[in-house]
Amino acid sequence: MFSLKQLDKPFAAEITNIDLGKPLDDTTFKAIHDAWMKHPVLVFRDQTFDVNGHQAFAERFGRLKPRLRKTGQQGATASDNPNVMFVSNIKENGVLIGTSPSGALNFHSDSSFDEIPSKAGLLYGMEIPTIGGDTLFVDMCEVYNSLPEEMKRFIADKWVTNIH
Repeated sequence: MFSLKQLDKPFAAEITNIDLGKPLDDTTFKAIHDAWMKHPVLVFRDQTFDVNGHQAFAERFGRLKPRLRKTGQQGATASDNPNVMFVSNIKENGVLIGTSPSGALNFHSDSSFDEIPSKAGLLYGMEIPTIGGDTLFVDMCEVYNSLPEEMKRFIADKWVTNIH
């Protein structure tokens, strides 16, 4: 069985001693899912799998949402798989193969503009720089809980709409 270690923030944990490139039995996947319910950000280091293996693991969590960019558009050239988006600053034949010119995405929340946002995202780092390239996460429940009571009352009846 894998090992679970909480990271600096309670919402994040690291799972070790597991190979996501191999099929997972239902008991192991249930334990991963249970860990995810407690720690919404899970880190699995030193994994190796191809696009199809990435998709197979992601599908265990539910129905996948195809990316917005179609094959041939920037960010879609690295894979014909419609469920995978590629973030990179690498050029092939003078064309960027990633989603953004800098190879980085600014602050965002995946699918926040959808009526029903995605319940999760799965990132797989293939080539990570030793400096920079950070992926940061924030626990919005913790942010809300840290607000003064006056601010919580002020925003209690407010709604936000994200426009893509």
